[in-house]
Amino acid sequence: MTVETRSEHDFDIGATSDLNLRVSVANLVKVTFIRPEDQRIMLVLERNGTVRSEHNKYAVIARIKPFGGGVQIIDPGVLRGEIGEFNFDSHRSGVERDFRIFINPDNWDTVKRFCWHHLREQSEVLESSPRRELVEEFQDTIGTDIKPGQYLLKWSRVIVEDEPAITSNPRSVGSLTKRIYSIHEMKVLDAELITKLIESSDSCSDQDLCSAAEKDFLEGGRGRANAVLVLKKDQLVSFFQNLSQQKRSTQIRIWGHEQDGNVLAILDEVESKKYLDLSADFHPDSPVANEDVQKFA
Repeated sequence: MTVETRSEHDFDIGATSDLNLRVSVANLVKVTFIRPEDQRIMLVLERNGTVRSEHNKYAVIARIKPFGGGVQIIDPGVLRGEIGEFNFDSHRSGVERDFRIFINPDNWDTVKRFCWHHLREQSEVLESSPRRELVEEFQDTIGTDIKPGQYLLKWSRVIVEDEPAITSNPRSVGSLTKRIYSIHEMKVLDAELITKLIESSDSCSDQDLCSAAEKDFLEGGRGRANAVLVLKKDQLVSFFQNLSQQKRSTQIRIWGHEQDGNVLAILDEVESKKYLDLSADFHPDSPVANEDVQKFA
């Protein structure tokens, strides 16, 4: 990949000989609620049906993933001053200021520390709250505008994938990528909202989702359809705990559902060698680690 043109924010696009490690940063949200009839804790995942088109052929894929999405860079200039030179991975990332960038691999530790500092508290540099994504995703999946009084939201931890993996992201296919996730917990309290989540999960199969995405594509749309999947949290935790450490780190199917590969990231109950918790990585005596953490209420 080569540098193409400047984005509107005066940053270059694409990898270079020096800036060749792709870093992707996202907010992920563990969405749960208590099922009224038996008080069981349920976990809610987002389901996406997507049409991928290439060379006049297309395929339709349904996948599950945690709620949340890419972190936006509010002030790219401050970021560059803190971590050194970087390029966005695509024109779209540059325009939308998505934290999907190419860095010098020597600056990886600096990027980790920067994200640890800014993602665990309200930040003027990075979008540290997932509220914007949650509003959009609940509208896309169940057609509902959520309001703060219907749920509780708090920050949990920051984890990283220290081992680079080749990305299949269409913005930068094949690039070695390291990922940083800021994990949040959302507890849904509103009874009507809980009912809509259950109905969306029960009424839509993966095949239904694929058919809806294909219909949208053939009618000139983007080829997208969205729903949710509600699972028993304790059963999902047991599912992963019964796998070997090596198997946990792979992009396995979950009870017949394809996943994006990061569902395990929101399950702090399951030990995984794939993810490093930055609270353990940084020495507790460091100034950053001793600060009061502002959590989202």
